[in-house]
Amino acid sequence: MHNISWFKSSRCIADLHCVEVMRDADSIFVRDSKYPDFAITFHKGQWTSFTLAVKSGRFDAEKNH
Repeated sequence: MHNISWFKSSRCIADLHCVEVMRDADSIFVRDSKYPDFAITFHKGQWTSFTLAVKSGRFDAEKNH
């Protein structure tokens, strides 16, 4: 992939089931620490839209029943 460091979510518990994120000039890459060879790529605008939706609770299970 790129020669940029991955960082782990602050919600990661003992390096298990961690979400890792890496940024470069144009994109944000997200992967599961259990599967480091696969990452989802977001362009900056997509990432902004996604994180705003997460923060607003759009994907919360309790709200989507």
